[in-house]
Amino acid sequence: MLTRDLTRQLDLPHEPGAWITVRGLGYVALERARQRKLVDQIGLLRQLGDVQSVANKAEASTDEPDPLAAYDLTALLEEAIVAWSYEEPVSPEAIHSLDEVTAKFVGHAVLPGGTEEARKNGIGAYTATLTE
Repeated sequence: MLTRDLTRQLDLPHEPGAWITVRGLGYVALERARQRKLVDQIGLLRQLGDVQSVANKAEASTDEPDPLAAYDLTALLEEAIVAWSYEEPVSPEAIHSLDEVTAKFVGHAVLPGGTEEARKNGIGAYTATLTE
């Protein structure tokens, strides 16, 4: 399936009346977002110095992993957002100004297959419900 022309309007449950239109993300956009996240994590580990200690702490975590954590959220949002109800036009700078709740909500919504959080918020499997 070609994804670039598939869009979906997301109503923001935490902001009545507000919406964001997103496009489907192809495999290249998803891979770029994963790679950006990995590069950022490697850089952070290098800065911290004690890689093994950080890895052990991460391994010991009992929290359920967030699928969004494998991606660079900014990269996902910049690729996915095509329109919104805000007065300011969509641009990278405007996307960077989104609050964290909105950014994560949209990020979860555009992941392939959706996520548990997205399903709880009525988004469902994103790619299965896109419209042309």
